[in-house]
Amino acid sequence: MEHNEEDDIARAIALSLQDAALKPKVIELEDGPEEDGDAIFERQLQQALEASKAEASKQASASRPPGRPTPRSQPEPPQEEPQPQPQIQATASGTSAFLSERAQLEKERRERQKRLRPDSGFDTSFGGDDDEEENETRTVEPPAKRQHLSSSQGVRTNNGRNAFSSYSQRGGPSKSQGPPQANIPTIEQVFWDGELRQTATQHADPRKDGRPTFRLSDILGTKSDLSFAILSSYALDFAWIYEFFDRSVPVIMVAQPDATGQASLKNVLPNWIKTTPLLRGGRGCQHMKFMLLFYKTGRLRVVVSTANLISYDYRDMENSVWLQDIPMRSKPMPHDPKALYDFPTALQGVLHGVNVKPALATMIKDNHPDLPLKSIEELRMLWDWSKVKVHLVASIAGKHEGWPAVIKCVMVENRRCNELTSRNE
Repeated sequence: MEHNEEDDIARAIALSLQDAALKPKVIELEDGPEEDGDAIFERQLQQALEASKAEASKQASASRPPGRPTPRSQPEPPQEEPQPQPQIQATASGTSAFLSERAQLEKERRERQKRLRPDSGFDTSFGGDDDEEENETRTVEPPAKRQHLSSSQGVRTNNGRNAFSSYSQRGGPSKSQGPPQANIPTIEQVFWDGELRQTATQHADPRKDGRPTFRLSDILGTKSDLSFAILSSYALDFAWIYEFFDRSVPVIMVAQPDATGQASLKNVLPNWIKTTPLLRGGRGCQHMKFMLLFYKTGRLRVVVSTANLISYDYRDMENSVWLQDIPMRSKPMPHDPKALYDFPTALQGVLHGVNVKPALATMIKDNHPDLPLKSIEELRMLWDWSKVKVHLVASIAGKHEGWPAVIKCVMVENRRCNELTSRNE
């Protein structure tokens, strides 16, 4: 019994010693200072270069014919039969290839950053590839939006002519086509052939591309030259817009009605009347933004914009403004009931739709009998619209019945304008 126990103890000791001999050695790593991204990259780049040189040298040696002396004229040692290589060699070869590829990618990344950021002042020595996409997104500017209507580029309209290409100084339509002269302030320029510009903002003034812009003061012109104005806006700050006009100038302001959608008239400021259109059941909104500016010289300026008459729309946000100056006719033109599609007829329909007619009558009846516009129909009769080459497509809320009303709807008018454009291309 004792003999068996001694044998078991001896066997257990032998097995324990055998297990100890089979245990893998523990590799202790020395703690050292952490390397930053640049140091890691430089070390890996050096390793990649050394591995590449070794591989190139190996290939050069293998390409020489057997028995040919080396550059030192020493005979090559006899080649030994290839021996099976351990797995670690394949791992080292894969690592070298990986490092070489990574070094090449890093080199291309830096060259691309230098090419994309020549003057930006950004540091291009980032250590990893993770920053590549984010940094390029932050610094590469997107291409500028294509401006469809511009005085500098020119636009072909339905008659093939350039509708927005020139301006003239004050006094009459220009006979020559050309860019604005630099010595004439925008507020004094007159645009007989129309002009489309973006608004100036405090964040991009002047524009980086050098294109001219409009400020609200440029659009309105000199205060003392105005005799009457019809304005329309969705969002509205009366106290702010009131400061841009002389107190004696009569103004009709078209605004959004209240929740009931009922049409209304109200004197809101001295010489200012607020009018709201009818929105049946309170559905829809009065979203139009336009101006009719009447000057003491007889000139009329038509403005269509995307900016509301609130401070931040003209100060902080870039909007678009199209305007054109319309000269007065030498003599009135008779009313033409067959004119259904031209610009002044469409504009008159807009004024009827947003409830300007009763506001105009009230303004004349009160204290302004000498307004340059006595009725909406006089727009077409008293001013010469022959140089206007754009189409006015309006969306009027309401119920449209009968063919004369249907053909003025926005969908039908859009289709007609598209057909005209295709026909003249």
